[in-house]
Amino acid sequence: SEGNSALSHTKTCIKLRKSLRGLRIGDYRALRAGRLMAFMRTTDRVQDTVVVLVNGSSADVKETVVVPDTRILGYTLFKDELSGEEIRILGGTVNCEVKAKSARVFAMVNESENPSGAQYKRVFGHWATFKGIKP
Repeated sequence: SEGNSALSHTKTCIKLRKSLRGLRIGDYRALRAGRLMAFMRTTDRVQDTVVVLVNGSSADVKETVVVPDTRILGYTLFKDELSGEEIRILGGTVNCEVKAKSARVFAMVNESENPSGAQYKRVFGHWATFKGIKP
């Protein structure tokens, strides 16, 4: 039924799994966290990285979690696929608040359209960033 929040949440989770390659085929890695359940899923492509933070308690939790993936460059933009909020990974850490009994699912944002956000061009190949120009 339309009033069934569990069904709605399950459909949202299925949609996320289908849309994010890291959730479908990525390797699981638990992350150290004090009061949150935290993990990341990674593939051979850094842009598929997904960081998940879950708060099972009845109180909001603000925490800094280390994301130990050296392929993620400083100041990389991630978007929470559930709320739409954007954050940046700074110094290999995620610092955010997770509301009580909720989760955050952060996926890397492709900033290739933004000249200052094209920091991965050195990883993926400089010429790939210039349309119409062949090396």
